[in-house]
Amino acid sequence: MLFLSSLLSPPICRHGSWECTNQGCPGECLVTGQSHFKTFDNKFFTFSGHCQYLLARDCTANHFSVIIETVQCADEQDAVCKRSVSLSLPPLEGMTVKLKHGGVVSVNNMDIQTPLNHGHLRVQKTLQSGARVLFGDNLRLDWDGRGRVLLKLGPVWAGHTCGLCGNYNGNQGDDFLSAAGLVEAGPQAFGQSWRINGDCDSAHRPDTDPCSLNPKRAMHCPVGQLYKACGSVCERSCRSLSGAEPGCGGEEGCEEGCFCPPGHYLSDTGACVTPDLCSCLHDGQLYQPKDIYADHNSICYCENGSMSCSSSEMSGAMLSDMFFQDDQPPSRVTVRMDL
Repeated sequence: MLFLSSLLSPPICRHGSWECTNQGCPGECLVTGQSHFKTFDNKFFTFSGHCQYLLARDCTANHFSVIIETVQCADEQDAVCKRSVSLSLPPLEGMTVKLKHGGVVSVNNMDIQTPLNHGHLRVQKTLQSGARVLFGDNLRLDWDGRGRVLLKLGPVWAGHTCGLCGNYNGNQGDDFLSAAGLVEAGPQAFGQSWRINGDCDSAHRPDTDPCSLNPKRAMHCPVGQLYKACGSVCERSCRSLSGAEPGCGGEEGCEEGCFCPPGHYLSDTGACVTPDLCSCLHDGQLYQPKDIYADHNSICYCENGSMSCSSSEMSGAMLSDMFFQDDQPPSRVTVRMDL
């Protein structure tokens, strides 16, 4: 029996009537725990192996490929740990972005500092040791620094992918399509067909349940943060108060991890703070709470994580008189003179 998942956005009930659209749905491929996978077409399976595997590739025009590297866990002989995930982009002269365990990011084998903006490519740090890679408007790769991978593709890639994430055609029945073009009966043969390095240990242990190896292993969060199985990825940091975080675009994503309690946001130093202690991002510059920015045209004040601006044509001297009054400790004033 074939199970079909629609590639079109579902109808929306609005004001008592259904509204339909022909807009395609994005595909999401998820890898969690030691060896649990969800394909673009929402097929779930478990696969174990110690090697490099093709997670997904544009098998029509080879615009991108995503490879995961798994190794034997240091503390569990039979357990599988993901060490890295790599995104290769032939359109960018074969540039490869590698997201490593612990949150280290490298480009073409050189470790870099984030954020990185290179044409249509953006790399940024997320909560704790995670990282996010964006390529154009139709590819997003999230890595939590410990082994959770989320690959999100726009509908332009529907029917063009191959690998462990499947072919993104809305049909779960052919998701186990191997590299040889055959639909495999089980996940182990399917997974091994997408092995990159033929010399790796196949780690074929069909009788071992990865969940039984580490029963009820808890995720430990930093002081001041709370664990959530499904938390918002878009409105959790001080940066989100200055505008939508890159890659969010108004959508409400969900991922497992540690989050600040309600009413608090993650600061640039990694602490959970109330909005009044959040810095502000304005025109690419970072301002501290109560900082004031002014030029010939406007005055801006950093408050609750966002800049409040008003029109002004005051001189620097007038600004000084305005903000240095009554023997009170003044806020920091940043004055830009456009000459």
